[in-house]
Amino acid sequence: MKARTILSGVAIAVALTGCSTQSAPLDTKQPNVSPVNKSLNTDKTNLLSATPVPGEENGTGTTNPVPQEEKKMLMEPITLYEVDTKEFEKKTSKITSYNKGEITYLADADVKSFNKGHNVTLGDPLFRTIMQIPNLIPYEYLPDSTIDEQLGKVQGGSTNSTFTLTTKADVTFTKQPYDKKTGATVVEVKVPKWGDYHVTLRSGQDSKIQIIQKIIFTKAADFDAANKGQLLLYKLAKDKLAKKITEVPYYSGGKMSRMSMGAIKSNREGHSVWMNNGELTASYMTGNLIANEVPAETIQYKTLSAKDDPVTKCLIIVPDWGTYDVTVVEKEGIHFVSEINFKLE
Repeated sequence: MKARTILSGVAIAVALTGCSTQSAPLDTKQPNVSPVNKSLNTDKTNLLSATPVPGEENGTGTTNPVPQEEKKMLMEPITLYEVDTKEFEKKTSKITSYNKGEITYLADADVKSFNKGHNVTLGDPLFRTIMQIPNLIPYEYLPDSTIDEQLGKVQGGSTNSTFTLTTKADVTFTKQPYDKKTGATVVEVKVPKWGDYHVTLRSGQDSKIQIIQKIIFTKAADFDAANKGQLLLYKLAKDKLAKKITEVPYYSGGKMSRMSMGAIKSNREGHSVWMNNGELTASYMTGNLIANEVPAETIQYKTLSAKDDPVTKCLIIVPDWGTYDVTVVEKEGIHFVSEINFKLE
């Protein structure tokens, strides 16, 4: 397939964007902002990282400007994945789960089995983190017999204790005490010469099975680009895409949501038409993955698919960092991010 560079995201957006400021596209009530509602020259963010933060509206329908230095702080660390805490008020089998990058759901049978005393490791936040994020670590730390030995010392212990597990590859997983106020447990993961992952886990209303709610990445000060390789950050399997459009998980700047019928109706009436374009969806919905200090003019956007292909393949090349390989699929006219891979330069 012929590759073509997106020379100007603004030019594309101007051609595609109609009345796109009236209805929120997602159930999370995220402001409905098109890629052209902010100029690339007003700050040094890329085309899509200008998405307003919910709650920052100034009451006039616009968003308060954020000073460059302050905005830089907000963009670091990077949130790779997040599920709204309200989702954890549901049954465990209805909560979106992150498993080695793939979006999955626990079966009701597994939840019932756990509640009867089987598969107790599903309730261990440390074990769950170790097993569910190897896709984010550029080292082969599994299998490792010492992990079982170390887990054996802490499993069944107090949830109020701190415990650190160290793998043979020197990747450390530190479980913090359970926080009664937030109802969450945090596991800090330190990867040598790569960075830190701050992983938050919670449980649903019908079991204590631990599910990843949020993953935040902070680049290490001694980051070594020699750790080359491709990491799978996110994947939506075909069976998830086969669901009703309002039930398909929607990746929006790292946050998981679902399309509401109101948003779908609004789009079909001609609003937020960027959602009908694979190139803009790929860029707009992954703006969270690019640090704010990266000059917009240095980022390259390339599309590796023909105009009428049902699947859009885009490369987002970030200087001095790497390339995001983003796959977008179309369902009933609306485009969904289905896969994100990252490869270092």
